[in-house]
Amino acid sequence: MHNNLGKAYIHKITSKTFGVKNDKWLREAVKEFKNSLRINSKFADAYLSLGDAYFKLGMNNEGITQFKKYVSLRPNDIKGLNLLGNAYREVGRYEDARKVFNKAINKAPKDALAYANLGTVYYYQGLQEAALAQWKTSLKLDPYQPLLKERMETAFKKLSQ
Repeated sequence: MHNNLGKAYIHKITSKTFGVKNDKWLREAVKEFKNSLRINSKFADAYLSLGDAYFKLGMNNEGITQFKKYVSLRPNDIKGLNLLGNAYREVGRYEDARKVFNKAINKAPKDALAYANLGTVYYYQGLQEAALAQWKTSLKLDPYQPLLKERMETAFKKLSQ
């Protein structure tokens, strides 16, 4: 019940404010996700939602902690690994992000998103050729990724300079 209420607060934010951050409802969502976890500390989805809410509040380290708890309960969940890797990337922990994305790729070698995310980490590290290699693999697995194609063009331009 609490997890659903937390999701309802998140939904209220996204459907009513059109992307405008609303800390009041996010904090209510956090409270409900925590209540859900007090009732059942093994409820993985609540950790995932709590991590997302923390990130939306700018509480990145708390978000990472929750994503790690989710992954510990669902180590084979590629979505969770991608979220954790992206969280690490957002705070500049590139080596941690690379490890997580490589783990996702090892568990699901046909997951285009994991390759795209790993490529983005390489890109942020200034490793354009490594980024392009990952992005090419991602596009082979899922050719419809317009944003990724734009990133590749930018990386190609940097390489040619």
